Amino acid sequence: MLRYRTLVLTFFSFASSQTISPLTPSNFDQTVDISPLTLIRFHAPWSKRSKETESTFHSVALELKDQIKFATLDCSEASDLCSKYEIWELPALKIFRNGTKYDYSGPSESQGMMEYLKRQALPTLTQVNAENFNEFKDHDEIVIVGFLDNNEKEHQILREIALKFRDQFQTGISTDITLMDKLQITPPALMLYHREIDTSFKYEGAISATEVTQFIKSSSVPLISDMTPESYEIIREVDLPIAFIFYTSSQERAYLKKRLHKVAKELRGSISFGLIDGVEYEVFAELLNVDPKMPAVVIQTPFNNAKYVLPQDIPINSESVSTFAHQFLKGEVEPSLLSDEIPTKNEGLVKVVVGKEFNRIVMDTTKDVVVEFYESWCDTDCNEIDPLYEVVARKFSKQENLLFTKMNMKNNELPIEHALEVIGFPSVKLFKAGKTKEVIEFEGSQEVNAFIDFLKKYSTSPIEIEKISDLEEYQLILQMQKEHDKYGRPLLPIHDEL
Repeated sequence: MLRYRTLVLTFFSFASSQTISPLTPSNFDQTVDISPLTLIRFHAPWSKRSKETESTFHSVALELKDQIKFATLDCSEASDLCSKYEIWELPALKIFRNGTKYDYSGPSESQGMMEYLKRQALPTLTQVNAENFNEFKDHDEIVIVGFLDNNEKEHQILREIALKFRDQFQTGISTDITLMDKLQITPPALMLYHREIDTSFKYEGAISATEVTQFIKSSSVPLISDMTPESYEIIREVDLPIAFIFYTSSQERAYLKKRLHKVAKELRGSISFGLIDGVEYEVFAELLNVDPKMPAVVIQTPFNNAKYVLPQDIPINSESVSTFAHQFLKGEVEPSLLSDEIPTKNEGLVKVVVGKEFNRIVMDTTKDVVVEFYESWCDTDCNEIDPLYEVVARKFSKQENLLFTKMNMKNNELPIEHALEVIGFPSVKLFKAGKTKEVIEFEGSQEVNAFIDFLKKYSTSPIEIEKISDLEEYQLILQMQKEHDKYGRPLLPIHDEL
């Protein structure tokens, strides 16, 4: 068995070496300049990710070796060349067409890569006539055909548009009068044929790059898109909620696309659907509050980026996603909110606020609430304000209807109904008592007296606290340091000169 495995690996390595051209600074230009389509993998032996993705690149190269040229460049031996082409992370894939570089924006798994590259190998513009029209129109989920006369300027605009969208669609051009008469089309015009929904969209009038681009974006959104940074931007412009479908393998991707086709078609015009690689975009999944357990479905609204997660213990199929999506559209689903668990004890002078309790504690209309927003990575600035903030809270501990709190923004989110931005850490804000809960930013110096002035000016209740001397402030901080070392780091005095 071991001998068989060794033979297989040896054959795979040999076959790949015959398919993939190793590039060096000396042969790079002459290799890519003459090739109409080359996919280059930039890598380095010290990159763990390079090693992990190598087999996928080799298997795709073996499958498509007759259509595309494949090559590799070791950046550890060609650092100047990698810098020239702005290769900042490894591994990286780039497409070269006769020496011109284009970004690779396709999937990272093998099946998705092959589909993407096959589209790249097609002509930028396909000549369409009465004989091949039906074959071209039906050969892909979405195709575009420009029906033009002999206006060279319009031909050039269509060519540029086709190049811009070639990652998503194949574009054809027709000057066949017979075909246009049969289809009752008067040039100039564009037709977008959307096989998934059995519909076509028509653009008539002057061929303007801006207007045609917008027409294509609005008309071409697939029932279920493959999510890349580029396709995400296109889908966002449609301004509909987006249902992200996270998968972890090509088999899972194919299964989910098939199972959710019906619900995506049913909800077209209400929700956009997109498949996204949960391994490659793991950090994005975390931002959407998705647990590592996948597959997963999350709906995000475009106007406030609220996230609605289908409970991950529910199997993903057409029925469960349809039910969840309709409940979302009816406003029956609560947004997912990143939040620590509610503290079992919260008796300190500075109360801990978590996402789940923000409304109950901070938005209490009967109290002025001061909140220190911080991040766990915040070091020097937070280190200085922490003991000062505790001292201020102690000074105001007998003040009625005034509460001091703090919130870790790494682990907690603000409820979406509050249009509140927290920029920079630490950030201190006063949420004033009253129905409107007016928010005032503290912009003073990090001194007790600055807080006293701030609260005297903006608090809804009379403040009778008197200012203190620098020495008293220093002594209060030292006293607090002795009472409890609660920060996990030394409490630094604010005024070192004392």
